Amino acid sequence: MNTFTNRVALVTGATSGIGRATAVAFAREGAKVVVSGRRETEGKQTVALIRKAGGEATFVKTDVTSEADVAALVAKTLSTYGRLDAAFNNAGVEGRPGPIHEQTVENYHHTMNANVLGVVLSLKHEIAAMLKHGGGAIVNNSSVAGLIGFPGVAIYAASKHAVLGLTKSTALEYATQGIRINAVSPGGIETPMFDRFTGGAGTEARAQMRAPRLPPCTRLAAPASPRKSPKRSSGCARTKRPSSPASRWRWTAAGWRNELPLTRSNRIETIALNRDDQRRSNFRRKGQAHQ
Repeated sequence: MNTFTNRVALVTGATSGIGRATAVAFAREGAKVVVSGRRETEGKQTVALIRKAGGEATFVKTDVTSEADVAALVAKTLSTYGRLDAAFNNAGVEGRPGPIHEQTVENYHHTMNANVLGVVLSLKHEIAAMLKHGGGAIVNNSSVAGLIGFPGVAIYAASKHAVLGLTKSTALEYATQGIRINAVSPGGIETPMFDRFTGGAGTEARAQMRAPRLPPCTRLAAPASPRKSPKRSSGCARTKRPSSPASRWRWTAAGWRNELPLTRSNRIETIALNRDDQRRSNFRRKGQAHQ
């Protein structure tokens, strides 16, 4: 089924990972795709993948922290294809992880500019274009870190919480004007950003994310096939406080370290995330941890 036949879709941060997979998926469903990102070589590779599969795509080099770039991106979309029907605001950075007392103003602005200002500017110009052509649909990429907190990534988590706030407010602003605005909050996905964040293959943090007995929202997935909870499309689970913790995470100079590693004897119980309490999610583990 070609859901997006004769439609035009724009994807920011489409040079790799989730963005690239989304651009290819749009094309597979019949859309004409505008691929954007800062890295021209990788962006053209995404376009080549789409064209090889028989799709139509154009690359526009864009830094979403620059309003001139974002305005030019949307203008190029309209001049090339005549309209904009869908957008996925995916561009973002992980920033520099570490405890908050070691963070810098430079890292704060770097992270917030890419993850928050970039979404603001993208929404501003995408919505203006959609209003001229009867509406459209926009999805902003947040993160599971936009729903809960994680030690060592406070600034990143704050930026992703902000994306959800922007999404909720703008969705209400344009709901009666034919524009739907939503957000997704992925868990761990195997992407270059995730490799940078965890330190790459062979690290303890990555190994823990790959543990087969972790709840669905914390297992590592591939960009084109994100994991989903068997009972909730959010892919997250909520559980009670453990009587005896099966793991204890702390941040070190080498990255995340679990002082009590998971073992196959750990038993994990999950409860489907309550629809009325989606903002609070965590998991419990029951069983005796091996010291």
